[in-house]
Amino acid sequence: MFKLIAIGGKLRGQTYTLQEGDNVIGRGADCDITISAEGVSKKHFKITVNREKCFIQDLGSSNGTFINGKLVKKMTVENKDQIAIPNVIFQVVYVKEKVVKKEAEFTEQQVDYSLEEKERPPNDLLGKIKYNFKHKIMQVLYSFNEQYEWSVLVAILLFLFTCFSITVSIGPVLKRGTDMLKAEIKSRASQYVNEVARNNALFMGQGEYQRIDTKYLEDFGMAEGIERYELVDMDGNVIRPASKIDTSSQDTITQDALNYFKTTKKYNSLFYQEYANNQVGVAKALQVVNSKTGTLQPVGVVSMSFKPKSLNGLLVSNSRAYLKALIFSSIIGVIFFGFIFYLTIRPLEEMRRQVINARAKRIKELNSKFLFMELKPIREEINGLLQTISQLDGDEDTDSMLDEDDDQYVEALYQISRGLSCAYIVLNSNKLIQYSGEKTYELIGLREDFAKDKDMSETIEKDGLADELLLLCDDSETREGECVSEEYELGGENYNMNVKAMLGRNRTAQAYLITFTREF
Repeated sequence: MFKLIAIGGKLRGQTYTLQEGDNVIGRGADCDITISAEGVSKKHFKITVNREKCFIQDLGSSNGTFINGKLVKKMTVENKDQIAIPNVIFQVVYVKEKVVKKEAEFTEQQVDYSLEEKERPPNDLLGKIKYNFKHKIMQVLYSFNEQYEWSVLVAILLFLFTCFSITVSIGPVLKRGTDMLKAEIKSRASQYVNEVARNNALFMGQGEYQRIDTKYLEDFGMAEGIERYELVDMDGNVIRPASKIDTSSQDTITQDALNYFKTTKKYNSLFYQEYANNQVGVAKALQVVNSKTGTLQPVGVVSMSFKPKSLNGLLVSNSRAYLKALIFSSIIGVIFFGFIFYLTIRPLEEMRRQVINARAKRIKELNSKFLFMELKPIREEINGLLQTISQLDGDEDTDSMLDEDDDQYVEALYQISRGLSCAYIVLNSNKLIQYSGEKTYELIGLREDFAKDKDMSETIEKDGLADELLLLCDDSETREGECVSEEYELGGENYNMNVKAMLGRNRTAQAYLITFTREF
């Protein structure tokens, strides 16, 4: 890299860096290096840099270009050669660029910012379970926490826990009740088909179909729950009911029963199968003694479709019970979510306030009255950081705290507030009330003589207002004294609560001005 250093003339001491390629020097504004000196042409000369070589060419200047005292038109220049033009003498200097070898170069992706500590799996069983739960199962929830707020994630987990606990606790009870009712239905249905088979098997075997009696099945007052029935021979021809005589059965239950008996040959067993829409199918084979072989021979099948009202009622009742349990459990879950949420953030809010006070040097270190073991390492790290900052600030006595007098700041804000036409409150550095106007008393019932040197939570009667104002004060201090606002309803009308923190020399709030402006 070449440089031009002015060693004589009006520009003595100035340095110009020559770029790779052509560098035009002259008085003109379009030159690469502009020189304001008498006798210099608009484009006086050009220097071409090619890596470690430098070539100069005069561009037809009126007073010429001199290299080491000689007038030249074109020439190669080297390190420490002198170039003279009117009122300026330059020296060409070659600067060897230093190549800095980087031992290790880390990018943001290479640096490990992971919160996970490198720990070995324990040898004991309980330790292994805890380790795998933390480093394998919880990794899924950690990834969700990168997409959802912590409060939303806790609410989702609590809702899933509620649904799961209801399912595993109430579900088996409801299922047991349903199974008991279905067993009773099966027993009652088997009585019907057994009675039909017992009374009519002989007539079916002898072909005396006119003597078959199933009238009582058609009396639905006596046979409650029977939707339909069929009595068929082994070929599927309908014998009863009378309205279907001499037709082939198309009933699903009948066809399934015939296939079951023909396939399994279990003619003494009871066919039982559940269908859609809470429908139950039951069938029984009719058997007679074969006079030639002396064995029982199937001659027909009686099938019935049951749909008892009691089963429908039980299923509806179960659904209502589950829904009711879910609603009540969700309400209780919301309450417990509040418990978990506020129990968790309370120590964090306390830590935040203590950090603000520590930054203002009102306290030396962070401590807590709440038992939260997981926050103890964080608190210790912050205390160490505060101690380091205190040492860097040059505090000779780390036990002494810098308490800047806030009276002048309070008085300054009070003088400003006297010119306001709205309700106002002036607080000191400890957020204690110092001044308030008559309009403040009319708006929120705060009297200056009664509230002097008191906390707002003790003097402001409206629920929640004092807490909102304290949060705004902290927010303004955190934002380096920026004015913050929030809308609030007072006396049935909307007001803007504006809070401005006045910072002291130590960059901490020494006074606060609160104003209430009505929205129009």
